[in-house]
Amino acid sequence: MLLKWCSTLKQGSRIISIAGGPIRSGKFALLVGIVGEKNTIEGVLSSKIRVNGSDSTHKIIKMISASRFKDEIKIISLNGIAMAGLNVVDLVKVKEELHIHFLVMTRKRPRPNEIANALKAFSSKSGDDVKPKMDRITEFGEYEFYGDKNIYVLSDLPKQSYKQVLDFCIEFQRIAHLVARGISEGESKGKI
Repeated sequence: MLLKWCSTLKQGSRIISIAGGPIRSGKFALLVGIVGEKNTIEGVLSSKIRVNGSDSTHKIIKMISASRFKDEIKIISLNGIAMAGLNVVDLVKVKEELHIHFLVMTRKRPRPNEIANALKAFSSKSGDDVKPKMDRITEFGEYEFYGDKNIYVLSDLPKQSYKQVLDFCIEFQRIAHLVARGISEGESKGKI
C-alpha cells in the first residue's frame, strides 16, 4: 500500500517540508512549512519556535493539526533534526501523533556526536536539562542514513519508497528555506 502510494502520490495526499528561519538576536525563530502534492505547492504554514528551546515538536504538531491539510499530509520532511539552534525535533512523537512518515535531509554527513557535544556545552552554560533532547538524538541509531543526490537522508520509509518522493521533498524544502530566510532577513539567500 505504501509503495503504491509513494509511486503515484495518490491524489489528496500531501507532503509538508519544514524549515527554520535564521537565528537572530531575538529569542524566537520563524518556522515555515510548504505543503504540496507532486509539483504543486498548495499552502504555506508558519509558526515561531524558541531559539535553543524545546518547543519545535509541539509547534510542528500544532501547526499541522490546525491546518486545513491535517488529514491529507502523509510525509513530513525536515532539513536536519535540530532547528533554531538546538531545538531538537522528536520525530517519533510527530509520527505517532500525526500518523505521518518522516524524511530528514542534510547536505553534510550527519554527526549525532556533534549535536550531543553541543547540547552538553549548552547545558553546562545555561543549566538547562538537555536529557530529553539527548534521548531524541539517540533514537537516530534505529534508522540508517543514505547518501543520495548529494544529500543524506534519514527516513522511516523503506529506501525504494522515499526515493520516489525525494525530488518533491528536496524542492519543497528548498522553497521553505527561501521563504523562511526571505521573511526573516528581507531577502532569501543560501541553500539547504
